[in-house]
Amino acid sequence: MSDANSQSKVPRRYPRVELAARIQYTSEHLSIIEEIRDISLGGVFLNTAFLDPIGTKAALHIILPEHPEVLVCSAVVRWTTLDRKGTGDPTNAGMGIEFTEDLATLRDELIRRLGRDILPENVVLLSNNASDHDH
Repeated sequence: MSDANSQSKVPRRYPRVELAARIQYTSEHLSIIEEIRDISLGGVFLNTAFLDPIGTKAALHIILPEHPEVLVCSAVVRWTTLDRKGTGDPTNAGMGIEFTEDLATLRDELIRRLGRDILPENVVLLSNNASDHDH
């Protein structure tokens, strides 16, 4: 397992946006539904005592508040921890989940549902043309 404290020293590619939502995480050996506190375009921390190994591929069903549709995407476990905050509290266990879905499609969907706050400050959207998503 990776140490969560070392994870916090790595600069984030995408800002976190506070979001109280539920996620259904399903892999070959595990299916759980947990609540999240924040999300980014890159992924999410799933606070859970049930851990899959790093590299495990999974499907996520993100149940956003006040949105009737469920956002579905592919993901992979990038890191795990038994104590995210280093307090000795087992309720701080969980997995760092990276979205592997086409980021352009996922970005558009998250922006549509959550607003522009999910984008890094230095990103400017020029258009919604499909050709813009090929990068």
